[in-house]
Amino acid sequence: IGSAPPKTDRPAPSATRAQKPAAQNQASGVMRWLSAFVAAIIALQLLRFLFRPLRRAIHLRHLRKPFWEETVDQRVSNWWQLVLVGLRDAGYRTSSDEQPREFARRTGVEGVEKAAAILDRTRHGIRVDQDDLEEMSTASEAAYRSARENTSTLARAAAQIRWPLA
Repeated sequence: IGSAPPKTDRPAPSATRAQKPAAQNQASGVMRWLSAFVAAIIALQLLRFLFRPLRRAIHLRHLRKPFWEETVDQRVSNWWQLVLVGLRDAGYRTSSDEQPREFARRTGVEGVEKAAAILDRTRHGIRVDQDDLEEMSTASEAAYRSARENTSTLARAAAQIRWPLA
């Protein structure tokens, strides 16, 4: 009477057909990539922010004792930059038209006047010898420390993450 259809090893035609992915799966994949991209950007910005104290330390180290050989004029300029960093940490700012000696008089910080005098001599082509370099080094370190010792702990912490330094 009725017999069952013959069994074959082939699957049914609907099982072999390729399935289209759902539109929701495509949208979630794009969102996943977009969120990963945004997270990577945020992480990079956070790392840039966290590395500022290290960058500052390296920069200040180079100003004090350059990593490579520099001319006398550049060494004097580096020490003046160190003075400017200390003064900026203390809240002093200079304008582009203010001369170093005027700025030194306005701030009244110990060591700045002497450093400004040596810088002016260097800028005007007056010979600077080894004694002047040592004096500039001593004056700039004194000015940097003197300017920063009068700042609050919060101002010093803010200075650690500020860029540019001067």
